[in-house]
Amino acid sequence: MQFPNKEQETVIRHSGRPLLVIAGPGTGKTITLVARMVKLITENPNRDVSFITFTRTSRRDTNNRVGEEVGKKAFEEAEFEFPRVSTLHTYAKSLIHKYATLIKRHPNFSILIDEKGEKDLLLLELIKDLKLKIDLQRLRQEIYCYRCTGTWRRGCRLPESKRAEVLEHFELLLRFYNTLEMEGLIPVAYEILSNSETELPPAYLQVDEYQDLNPMDQKLIELASSSKGSQVVVVGDDAQSIYKFRYAKLEGIRELYESDRWDKIQFSCSHRLPPHIMRASHALIAGKGYLGANIIPPDDDGRRIFTLQCTKSDLQIDAVAILMKELLKKRRRKNGDQLRYTDLMVLCPNRMFVKKVATSLANECGIPTKQIEKTSIPEYEWRFLLVLRMVGSGDSLALRQWLSIAGVKVSEIEVFRKKAMEAGQTLYEYCSGAKEPTVKGIFEHLRKVKASTSSTKELRKQLEKFPGLKVPVSLFDELGITVGKATEEPPNVWGLIKAIHEKYGVLDRGEDSPDEDKVLVATMYSAKGLEADFVFVTWLNDTFLPGRGRDPEEERRVLYVSLTRAKQDVILSFHERYDGKQLLKKEAMSPFLREIREHLKIRRVRKAHVT
Repeated sequence: MQFPNKEQETVIRHSGRPLLVIAGPGTGKTITLVARMVKLITENPNRDVSFITFTRTSRRDTNNRVGEEVGKKAFEEAEFEFPRVSTLHTYAKSLIHKYATLIKRHPNFSILIDEKGEKDLLLLELIKDLKLKIDLQRLRQEIYCYRCTGTWRRGCRLPESKRAEVLEHFELLLRFYNTLEMEGLIPVAYEILSNSETELPPAYLQVDEYQDLNPMDQKLIELASSSKGSQVVVVGDDAQSIYKFRYAKLEGIRELYESDRWDKIQFSCSHRLPPHIMRASHALIAGKGYLGANIIPPDDDGRRIFTLQCTKSDLQIDAVAILMKELLKKRRRKNGDQLRYTDLMVLCPNRMFVKKVATSLANECGIPTKQIEKTSIPEYEWRFLLVLRMVGSGDSLALRQWLSIAGVKVSEIEVFRKKAMEAGQTLYEYCSGAKEPTVKGIFEHLRKVKASTSSTKELRKQLEKFPGLKVPVSLFDELGITVGKATEEPPNVWGLIKAIHEKYGVLDRGEDSPDEDKVLVATMYSAKGLEADFVFVTWLNDTFLPGRGRDPEEERRVLYVSLTRAKQDVILSFHERYDGKQLLKKEAMSPFLREIREHLKIRRVRKAHVT
């Protein structure tokens, strides 16, 4: 492929009106957006040029690509207001920090860290304060829907007469603790951009995976695109929209496409996918009204997708293992290098099969595997973060949790909270004058830590003495609290907080795949943004795809995404129907496979030998 082609060059050089790019799998959207960013930054390093992506993995990959192209000085050290490459939530957070005073918020707010129960803590207080007759999980769902869509969920369990009061009191608690929940960042950023006093400098935004954004996300992007002097390029493919459970708005791309305010361009050719995969995947979505289906399918080269019809369910694992070992012996990477385990990927319809396949391949077949995991903040590091937050900004929510760690009774904490709210103080301000011995002890140690922040050596010394805080020396070194030539003096508390957030992806969606030479085993839903030379998609039975209770058309798109992850080839598998006593020797393939049967080469497998 010669880069850039005419379509890609148009995007790289585009200026003026906002631009919508319809870009299917393998059409070179990422490399095009990177080239556009490089051009804009090279022309003026101080421009607020930002790439908005959807996942942590995509953000890091794009960050590295752009950084390599423009160099560290232009990429990291120039005077720009907003992050170069970030998720939409990180971008929104930077907007709020800059313009917080316009909406009467403190700029040094925290983000509720859900995995540590911070959001639940506030919701439980909300339930108690308003005497709501609703369980915690249901309330979470209702508020999450409202934050993502701007409307209450159909069948909302909150009485209509209570909904405004619930939002008002939740906002009161958020302001009391000077915090925001993740999905609440977008509505607040929207409020800021809507404010007539906001003087936003011209923003050069590149927004990826627009079809994965929810209605409030998309409203924020549209508002940003109308800002004077801004240049916005949005890239998406409605045929790859698979996050309905996150309230992703599939119709958003169509709305931009039909808008007179937006310019449009279609990437018409896939350069990464082999013809047989492109033709099969295109056949799957053709005629369904997707803008992304307008990609031009290549000529038929005679190849078909190898599909295993296994007589038994678990035979799929043995067959996949044999084929993997054959590939490692006989094939090479697309670039000609030796094929490795990390160039192979297995996709399954749900997590149950992921665990089963990963375990069996590793333990029974000798093939090392890895799974996509969400990194969790260890308890000792969590406590360290809470102390840093208290030292950095007098964080009331961090204090609220530390009081429990220190052994203060829940009933006493509740009294502190209510008295602070009645007095118009923060919890931190109120407790700083408390006479209760445990609380006084916490503030005495906090004062010592604050007094030591001018010296790295003293800071480490005081942190090591902090009751209830056991921090290994390795963490100090890892985060840069190093006594030596590399020490940043004075130590930057906010930099340490940011480092821990980055380490555990506090502001990033999704999970991480360990960077090891192992075969990745993941769900089909998790495949978005991933690719491998050879991809195995397993358990494609009519009982699993479409899944029970799932939207059949979204499940079609999930298969489309799965098929298009392969750079060289994709291998499919399903097992025959079994009535509990005997094999019925009948196909039980997904109805989606039946639709593209002419693109498949099906082989019935009765034992593991499949070559």
